[in-house]
Amino acid sequence: MRYDEGRMRSLWLKLILVLTTVSCNGDISVWLPGSVSYSIDSQNNLVEPDSYTLTWEAVRDARSYNVKISTTESCDSDGLINLDDLRSTSAVLDFLAEGVYSICVFARVSGINVPAKNNPIRLTIDRKEPVATMPRQIMIVSKSFQPDVKIEDISKVVVQWSKLEGEGAVSFLDSSSLEPGISADTTGLYTLQLRVTDEAGHVKDFICQFYWKNPAVDPYAATLVKSGVAGDSYVNSAEELTSEPLWTLNKSTSLFVYYTLPIADPSLNVVCDSRQNYSQSDIPSALELPGVDGTFIICARLSLVGNDESYVKSEPIVKDTAPPTASSFVRANVASDGLIGDAEKNSALPLATMTAVNSVETLYSLPLSDVGGVLICDASVTYAQTAVASAQLMSVDGTFAVCAQMKDIAGNLGYAKSQGWVRDTSPPTITVSSLTTLDITPALTGTVSDPDAAIHITVNGSTYTAVNDHSGHWTLANNTVDALPNGIFNVTAEATDIAGNIGVDVSTNELTVNAKIFIASWKTNNAGASNSQSIRLPIEASGEYDFEADWGDGNINYISSGTAPEALHSYSSAGTYTVQLRGLVKGFSFRHGGDRLKILQISQWGDLRLGVFPGGFYGSNNLTVTATDIPNLTTAIDFADLFAECTLITTIPNIGSWNVSSVTGFQGTFANMPSFNDDISAWNVGAGTTFSYMFVNDVAFNQNLNSWNMASATNLAYMFHVATSFNSPLNSWNVSNVVNMEGTFFLASAFNQNLNSWNTSKVTNINKTFEHATAFNGDITSWNTALVNDLHRTFADATNFNQNIGGWNVGNVEWMEATFGGATSFNQNLNTWNTSKVLGMACTFCYASAFNGNITNWNTSKVTTMRWMFLRATIFNQNISSWDVSKVVDFGAMFDHATAFNQPIGSWNVGSALYMPSMFGFATAFNQTLSTWDVSDVTDFGWMFESSGFNQPINSWIVSSAIKLEGMFKNSSFNQALASWNVSNVTTMSAMFENTPFNQDISSWSTANVEKMNHMFYRASAFNQPIGSWNVGKVTEAEHMFREATSFNQPLNAWNVSALVKASNMFMYTSAFSQPLNNWQVGNVTAMTAMFEGSAFNQNISNWNTSKVEDMGWMFKNATNYNQPMAWDVSKVKVMVAMFENTPFNQDISAWNTENVEEMAWMFAHTDFFNGDISGWNTSKVYYFRSMFEDAIAFNQNIGGWDITAATVMIDMLRYSSSMSRANYDALLIGWAAQTVHTNVIFDANSYQYSTGAAAAARGVLTGAKGWTITDSGVGP
Repeated sequence: MRYDEGRMRSLWLKLILVLTTVSCNGDISVWLPGSVSYSIDSQNNLVEPDSYTLTWEAVRDARSYNVKISTTESCDSDGLINLDDLRSTSAVLDFLAEGVYSICVFARVSGINVPAKNNPIRLTIDRKEPVATMPRQIMIVSKSFQPDVKIEDISKVVVQWSKLEGEGAVSFLDSSSLEPGISADTTGLYTLQLRVTDEAGHVKDFICQFYWKNPAVDPYAATLVKSGVAGDSYVNSAEELTSEPLWTLNKSTSLFVYYTLPIADPSLNVVCDSRQNYSQSDIPSALELPGVDGTFIICARLSLVGNDESYVKSEPIVKDTAPPTASSFVRANVASDGLIGDAEKNSALPLATMTAVNSVETLYSLPLSDVGGVLICDASVTYAQTAVASAQLMSVDGTFAVCAQMKDIAGNLGYAKSQGWVRDTSPPTITVSSLTTLDITPALTGTVSDPDAAIHITVNGSTYTAVNDHSGHWTLANNTVDALPNGIFNVTAEATDIAGNIGVDVSTNELTVNAKIFIASWKTNNAGASNSQSIRLPIEASGEYDFEADWGDGNINYISSGTAPEALHSYSSAGTYTVQLRGLVKGFSFRHGGDRLKILQISQWGDLRLGVFPGGFYGSNNLTVTATDIPNLTTAIDFADLFAECTLITTIPNIGSWNVSSVTGFQGTFANMPSFNDDISAWNVGAGTTFSYMFVNDVAFNQNLNSWNMASATNLAYMFHVATSFNSPLNSWNVSNVVNMEGTFFLASAFNQNLNSWNTSKVTNINKTFEHATAFNGDITSWNTALVNDLHRTFADATNFNQNIGGWNVGNVEWMEATFGGATSFNQNLNTWNTSKVLGMACTFCYASAFNGNITNWNTSKVTTMRWMFLRATIFNQNISSWDVSKVVDFGAMFDHATAFNQPIGSWNVGSALYMPSMFGFATAFNQTLSTWDVSDVTDFGWMFESSGFNQPINSWIVSSAIKLEGMFKNSSFNQALASWNVSNVTTMSAMFENTPFNQDISSWSTANVEKMNHMFYRASAFNQPIGSWNVGKVTEAEHMFREATSFNQPLNAWNVSALVKASNMFMYTSAFSQPLNNWQVGNVTAMTAMFEGSAFNQNISNWNTSKVEDMGWMFKNATNYNQPMAWDVSKVKVMVAMFENTPFNQDISAWNTENVEEMAWMFAHTDFFNGDISGWNTSKVYYFRSMFEDAIAFNQNIGGWDITAATVMIDMLRYSSSMSRANYDALLIGWAAQTVHTNVIFDANSYQYSTGAAAAARGVLTGAKGWTITDSGVGP
């Protein structure tokens, strides 16, 4: 509310007239304007530095107070800050910013604002220190002066000047004024302080400088001279980190002196002037010298005031921190070769010479020990020699060097070490270790006292260099010495130390060689990798060899490497040679290759190490063994395929005594050795892990192996596969570590031993274990099969097996394909088997003709295939309707020929099925309802119900995924509605309804994708449905489609058969069919064999495009009504056998192009009417004319012009064809005799006679020179 003094005065006048009566202690009080009087306690024009509390006197009857704050001189300004409705007599004004304010207080009495009588008061808030602007440059003065100073503050300030620095006294005319009148009594630089204090008590000091210059000043003169560590003009490496100044400034009267940093001045031509950088107030020390050596100076700038300056250049100093060095310090005189021998130890000549660089003084140490080169030459060494010592100063052997200390002019010290030398005056001691060996190039060893001595070994007249191991021993490596004969040898050893001292061993006859010999005969011209006059030893590239090969032709080679070219030896002529290998042969392996067929006989094993590599004599089909010695098997580990396919070996002498204790692999050791039956029962096979295929196809082997230690065995796969004689007990075997028993007794047809004690707890695979073990019926009921996951073909074709294995734990088995397939005796209860993990049951009981065990409770929830599961399980008929087959994809042939099976499986969930071919084929008893089956994903229904008893409604089946329906109902009783089937994806319907009573409406079927319809209605004698609207545009095969469909006679002329290729027998014996087919586009058909044979067909098909047909044999045979024009293109036809046999056909076909026809047998046989002129036919390729016109009683044409040069068979060609005239027969004989025909042809024309003369002569040519046999009626009258 704005304060209005005039309005308030008017209000007071009005109030004078108003009396307000108030009851107060019984008195009447009258309130008058002017009776309210109070003041603001705060003084006017107050200055406060920060917070301030405004107070005023209390007013009686005041309800509240208002405070108005303005930045002008009164409270009437618009720029007000209002504090309204205050209930106390104070207000904190901390919120006010720095500034000057007017403040008014109003008491609120009876709704009226009553002002304080001292309104307004002025208040200054001063929160900041004073700010002074001082001269920034040094003021150069010579008389009293006033500095230019400006001060800013919101309140009043007081000032005070004082001197801070300077040599003389400073005077002020008024030290508390901004015009102080300043002067000094001495020339020099002075620093002044101005202290400013404001009313709020803030104090701030400010600084300025001036230079007082007395009128008379002397010119200055100064010098910079070397001092401190640079006093000798040098700073060396020991001084470069000192901090005292390198120069001293002398004779300077300057007020201001500034220096440069050290400046490189190698030529002493640097000029000190204003161009240099005077950045330093102190003279530099060695620390400020550059990091490189060189000559340096500094410059000084001296001044009194302003620009009155002078420059001084220092004396130069040299920084030299590089120590002196030795460019060479090499052995000399007797030590020049690095050795001091006994003859040199007293030499007085220096042992080394040194060339020093920058050294002014050099001292040397005495010779010092330097074993290992670890001597360090530094200040810790004593340098007392002025020259290098001589050998005379050395008294002990060892390795030595000399140290040198060098000093340069700057005092830097450098050190150098000479080349070392060895003082050695004692000969080494050497010995030879005794050795008896089979090795013909043995390694030799011994001791030597000198770790660096050179070792030379002489044996059998040859000298070799051995290796000193520097640890007291020497070695001459294996295969270093030339091959040694058997015998005793003296080994001489010499050790020459580096000083030339020689030591010789004192022992004799240290070496005895007694090598063994492997002897075998070879036939060079047997088949092999080398030529017929060569043999190649089968040595492995990574083997170990040390032997001499005596090739049996006078040549001997030493071989020490698996890649040695000498392993191939060529003889001067092919033949059989005895080859002797004397020494170590470790790696002899044919591996079914190389010259395996050339080795004939082993008569001595020698030191041939068997079992180092697999496949030793694998495939050596011509090998026999007569060797009676025991081979060295100490390194044998792998007998895999050792004698595999050595088919001539019947025995290996003493093999039962072989030590095979280190062998781990016996895979295929005796595989495919049909005559082998040696006793190896004593073998220690305790290390053996793999025995797979060990006796495979060893049909004679039947030794007792029951005592073998099989504790380490893990793999017995196919161990006795096709070992058809083997039937020895094995019940003592410890097979507790065996994992794999796949095929162990597969085709071991004689084996029938009890294996009930076998611990099979680790076995995972018994796939094929007893397959075709036809005699086996051993007790294995207690086997632990908990880890087995594969029962595939375990007992397949084990025709005698029928043990109660219903207690087996098969909980981990995943595969049961053909487990009992062909096990024709097996019929046990397996209902408790846990099959919950089984994935495959294909053929599990196929051909198990005795099986009808209870398997109702089997868990088949994970099985995906049951193909052939009960195929030909002819008595099986258990209720398996509760089986979960929801994951089965393939039911193909599951009950095929399961002739007893007829269980209600209509509730099965077959929703995952894709394949059901032959599922119930020949299941003659089966006829259960399957209408609810979900077969929507099945693609293959081929032969599903073939020859079965099935005849149930399945029209509700969704077969939209079906691709194959071939043979689905063939030979069955099926005759149910199928009109609702969606067969739009089907590609083959071959034989689908063959030989069935089916006659349901399938006219609406979508057959657009069908490619094969051959045999579809073959013998479907009842079928006669309208299928003329079918889309057969993709059908390529329709052979036998309606053959013997004796009721069928529906229009098919609308069919698009443009893709058809094969139409043979299509309407054969369709006794009712005679529908028009003239619209058919048969341009792609290649075979029309017997297409209408025996049919009622007699429609005009003369417009057919037969240009691709190759076979028209029997096409209309016995078509007893057919006689239609046929202007066909038969240019590609090869076969016309019996094409019109026994038909009424008699059309003009003279224009037919028969140039490719090869067979015309029976073509017109038994035709009563045909007599077409076919004399122009091209028969040049026809070889088969048999019975062509037999009984063609109307035919009488001249075919003498036919080309019969290819004819070989003409039996009965004109037999019983009685109408041919003599003239036509004569022409035939004459024309044919003139050709180059085949000889010995039999030709029948027994009803005809020929004329004398040319015809008779022609006949004579044929029966004479050509050797023909012609049967006719002879010469006519």
